[in-house]
Amino acid sequence: LRKKSPPSLAIEYLIQDQELRDRCGDLLKAKRNFDRVFREATTIMDDRIKKLAGLGRMKPLDAVGKALNPDPQKAILKVSDEKYEQDGFYSICKGLVLAFRDTTHHKISDQFSREDALKFCGFIDALLTVLGKAKKQP
Repeated sequence: LRKKSPPSLAIEYLIQDQELRDRCGDLLKAKRNFDRVFREATTIMDDRIKKLAGLGRMKPLDAVGKALNPDPQKAILKVSDEKYEQDGFYSICKGLVLAFRDTTHHKISDQFSREDALKFCGFIDALLTVLGKAKKQP
């Protein structure tokens, strides 16, 4: 019986979303180039938002704005009836697109460690869980 590596155990423990695990697991076990994890994880988040909201081709930032509008009455995906909570979730997703998605999709970076990538995937996993519970509004 082979013992699992620490990265394998961390992936199993941290990442519940099957698509995120399938698409990032091998990248997290790599020896380097962890910016690819950020690129893939943010692509999964972007794709999930579009699929759940029924949106077609759209720039990620526009999709976040349309699907997760800070006003729960205008949002396609309502994560909370409370305006401040909806706004907070929208702001987190908008911030991730601006701070990580756009950057890692347009240039290569060696600034991220495996630990950074694991923590980031864990956070994206938590966001995907919230998105999965969102109420879709017409």
